[in-house]
Amino acid sequence: MRGVTGLDGKTLINVTPKFLLVGPELESAAERLLASIYPATVDDVNAFGSKLSLLVEPRITDERWYVFADPARLAAIQYGYLSSAQGVQIQRAEAWSTLGLKFRAWLDFGAGWLDWRAAYLNEGAA
Repeated sequence: MRGVTGLDGKTLINVTPKFLLVGPELESAAERLLASIYPATVDDVNAFGSKLSLLVEPRITDERWYVFADPARLAAIQYGYLSSAQGVQIQRAEAWSTLGLKFRAWLDFGAGWLDWRAAYLNEGAA
């Protein structure tokens, strides 16, 4: 990801990988890959030990995995709220037929891709 260039094809963006996103089937393998070890030799050093944070998404059911950039450097996804109504909106009504209150709550939330260069997908083993 560090070699990714801007839209002009020349300017280096220097995207820093931050998150490794896997499904539950790859969770243990990813934990082993990212584990901090104390190597006895230089060849045993784990280059990824302190660079990536592991995220597990249960809706990923195959062996695909993703790497996302540090959002402080280059954001892949942006989220927002409808009409700037941040957080859960709650309405309350007194019930006429019973002793009690009625509540309803909703969240107007949306998300969308900002920049494809901030994410990398590996389809996994074929």
